[in-house]
Amino acid sequence: MAASGAETDLVSFGIVGCAAIAQKNVRAIQLSSNADISACASRAHSSCVEFITATRAKTKTKTGSLPRAIEGYQALLDDPLVEAVYIPLPTKLHLEWAVKAAEAKKHILLEKPTATNLEELLKIVQACCDKGLQFMDGVMFMHHDRLQCLSSLVGDPLFGPVKRVGVNFSFAGSQAFLNGGDIRTRPDGDPLGCVGDLGWYCIRIALVAFQYRWPTYVCARASVCTPDGIPLDVSGEVVFEEAKPDTLEPPHVLTFHCSFLHPNRQYVEIVGDTRVITFDDFVIARSEAEVSLQLESFPVAGPLIDRHCRVASRIDTYRFQGCRQEQRMIENFADCVKHIRSGKQADLFWPHVSIQTQSVLDAVMRSVRKDGAREQVEVPKGWSHPPTHNS
Repeated sequence: MAASGAETDLVSFGIVGCAAIAQKNVRAIQLSSNADISACASRAHSSCVEFITATRAKTKTKTGSLPRAIEGYQALLDDPLVEAVYIPLPTKLHLEWAVKAAEAKKHILLEKPTATNLEELLKIVQACCDKGLQFMDGVMFMHHDRLQCLSSLVGDPLFGPVKRVGVNFSFAGSQAFLNGGDIRTRPDGDPLGCVGDLGWYCIRIALVAFQYRWPTYVCARASVCTPDGIPLDVSGEVVFEEAKPDTLEPPHVLTFHCSFLHPNRQYVEIVGDTRVITFDDFVIARSEAEVSLQLESFPVAGPLIDRHCRVASRIDTYRFQGCRQEQRMIENFADCVKHIRSGKQADLFWPHVSIQTQSVLDAVMRSVRKDGAREQVEVPKGWSHPPTHNS
């Protein structure tokens, strides 16, 4: 019998569901330095075998063998050789199977959106906390070196308070996709539509920029929905701080657009007092070899243009090489699991930021259903202040 991850010092993963989206993280597990794939599960054994065969080059374990194919999700959760699970199931199934995974004492890496609403996510997180398990969502860009640089830049007093974040994330879905041919456009799959799939990332990058402050309210509208009410194109505002007209202070706000109806755009703009950060591949990096961000700095006082009639600013380009964000996510998650093995507590930063994102997303969906009405963002008891990362 193969050794468990705890016995080999590698964190042994089970994949709960053989969706296409799982392939990138299966590869990331294989590339990681501290994790391995033990098994994959599907409702039908044949589907599991097909997934493993189709991704043979990506799914080999550290010993060069293929992971075990297991029929049924519960059978994988009952497997003593599996220490942690990655769950890429449809969002409607997350509550059931994440709670069952926690009951089976498996650490959980859960695909986003984490749940159909905040109440469900709180149940999942509580189940993990009750068992002393690590919970993390699958937002890969959180683990890229660029994100750490971004956090440092917006935290620099010279940047000033972040006043505005603008985010666009879209792709043009096919007619089959838009007409229910994908779980993201079906009420029995992900009823949150483009908000759950793309808006989740828009909200998350804004939370990073605003240094994990809780926003106060949301206004959002859907221009197009399916006949079942699944949003396909949504624009909105997330207000972190109201404008102060008496001091001419603008609001601190996220404006976002997420859509299944437009060409691919994944653009971020973060505006401070005299500096602006931009990059155009914030979710899916254009290259594993190198990504970048630009910091444009304007003079505190003086003309907008110089004597050559050019914008009087300085642009610094920050480049980041050799960081695979999916692999880094797996390694960070596995490190959390290994810390728990050594007697430390789970890192509560990760469930906190998931809860924040889900709460804002819930407010967006309520506003969409009320045609743009202002909706307050709920701050769940005990989650008002983000904890620091475990050392």
